[in-house]
Amino acid sequence: MRLRSAYRVAGVVLLVLAAGCGGASGGPGPGAQAGWRTWAVGSTGPAPSGRCLPTGRLLVCPVAPAGFVAHSASTGKVVWSVGADGAKGGNAGAAVGGDRAVSAGGRTLRAVDLTAGRVAWTKTLPAGRTFGPPAAADGVVYAATYGATAAEPQTLFAYRASDGVPLWQRDTTETAPFALGGRVLTVESGARAVARDGRTGEVVATSDPSHPCPSLIGGPGYLVCTESGSAAGDTFPPVVRVDPATLRFVSTLWRPGDKPYGGVISRDGVLVLRTVNAEDSSSGGWMAVDVRTGKTLWKTTGPEDGGTNDDVVLAGSRAVWISGGRLVSVDPRKGPYATGADAPRRSRAYAEASDNRSPHLTAYGTHLVLQPATRPALRSVTAP
Repeated sequence: MRLRSAYRVAGVVLLVLAAGCGGASGGPGPGAQAGWRTWAVGSTGPAPSGRCLPTGRLLVCPVAPAGFVAHSASTGKVVWSVGADGAKGGNAGAAVGGDRAVSAGGRTLRAVDLTAGRVAWTKTLPAGRTFGPPAAADGVVYAATYGATAAEPQTLFAYRASDGVPLWQRDTTETAPFALGGRVLTVESGARAVARDGRTGEVVATSDPSHPCPSLIGGPGYLVCTESGSAAGDTFPPVVRVDPATLRFVSTLWRPGDKPYGGVISRDGVLVLRTVNAEDSSSGGWMAVDVRTGKTLWKTTGPEDGGTNDDVVLAGSRAVWISGGRLVSVDPRKGPYATGADAPRRSRAYAEASDNRSPHLTAYGTHLVLQPATRPALRSVTAP
């Protein structure tokens, strides 16, 4: 559930709040519908180029340069593909909003009708410009465009999701959009969070520059400013709570010694956060903070509970991450050292969850999708 501003350095992870885009990593995901089952498949077409997104009865996987392959949620079989012929290059990212899935790659932004499995509209930029990761909600699609160098201007575009009609555009700095209802949020220069009206592009709120927001983590009724996992250095700004409506500072939650990296916020206000040693990215753990009080609830101390994968999601009422090729499920408030009914639960080992495959983890209700980044395979499982 987070948004990073350092697109040019290490790519962008979109902020996903409780009402977010199809249960991307970090979000709690929508409630699983009857069509979701457990299955495992090897890719029969182009390998996914980015995190797959769940919809009502489909798992839609972005492929380069700006296409999708849709898998059945009940069998994993390919249902349809769009823009996936002879896929080459990279995919900047994808988003789902309503009956549209949007994929960006190179100069192309493509919206797909999820019901019909066909192209709804396509935008193509002039030579020398590229699209960054898109976002979609409330009938609007957002995408930032970039030049070949950091010195070239960046522009945030808003399109009507149904037919691609342009609504507005605004010059920006370092930015990756996140759509939340009728607003779009970005993190711009000076690590300042900015909220714009989705229909007009007018700024409706900005964060306090004295409380840097290089990355945002959101949950139901909560918004937290933290460090971006892609940032260099070994000193980090405090993790602070801000008001979701006004972006005003509320309170300091934690002054990190290690690099904050990824996180989710449970429905009862517990921030579960990955921490990584600034000098050794393979060394880290997990911790939990009560967003309302700022109290640290628990920390992990060993590799069995810490693991090396940065993905954490909410599956039902529990936080789930990957450690040693297994899924680890914990009560967000009581953590991995709880006992009895609240004790942690671990799945069997999955090949798709192996650390050397840098897997993505996506939640859909109590279903989870494992997606290795290094080989074309997908697995749908129920949370432990």
